[in-house]
Amino acid sequence: MDIRFSFSYSNEKVKKQLGIDIPYQLQTNYNIGADQAAYVIINQYPDKIQKFKWGLIPHNALNATRSSNMIIAMREGIVSKPSYRMPIRRQRCLVLADSYYLWKPVLRNKIPYRIFQEGKIMMMAGIWEVWQSPEGHNIPSFSIIGVPAKNDVSAVYKRMPLVLHEEMDQKRWLADATSLQDLELIMDKVDNTPYSIHQIGDEINNLENNYPDLQK
Repeated sequence: MDIRFSFSYSNEKVKKQLGIDIPYQLQTNYNIGADQAAYVIINQYPDKIQKFKWGLIPHNALNATRSSNMIIAMREGIVSKPSYRMPIRRQRCLVLADSYYLWKPVLRNKIPYRIFQEGKIMMMAGIWEVWQSPEGHNIPSFSIIGVPAKNDVSAVYKRMPLVLHEEMDQKRWLADATSLQDLELIMDKVDNTPYSIHQIGDEINNLENNYPDLQK
């Protein structure tokens, strides 16, 4: 699943929507890809925004080389897959974004699209882990939950990230007391939210490009 996302909201915007004070200046990133850091809220600290690496490193991994292949944790099998079955039960997070990018397959080409809700922080559901390197360094990382595409997004690609629109679902996702059955209901919930979707330029394909006009 080819996917990237962006984050360009201010501290004031985050405080207004989420009620969280941040003691440092948030940084914008218009082209967040695998192995880059992104802003998350984890269940252990629901009133704090942190930066984790995108690409889950399982706690028992021998090294971090496969993390870029684990940016998405597919809904199907997440409850039983060894790398995901404990995080989905105990270590869940929300990933902050202002939009995400998907590539539509057309013949032998892939056309990039931007998907967003005007003026609203997207809260993508994820799981997290902390891996300790052989040198003793702790590396926190996360995967975004991937689900079958719903609503208008299905015209672009067959999969999409799980976006939690309702505050109640966001709180339940982060709550330690939420049962596995309730988590599955959240992941399988029908998404009828209208998105803004438009084609963007191929400049987004180069991960080194990072500026606002990428979204035009």
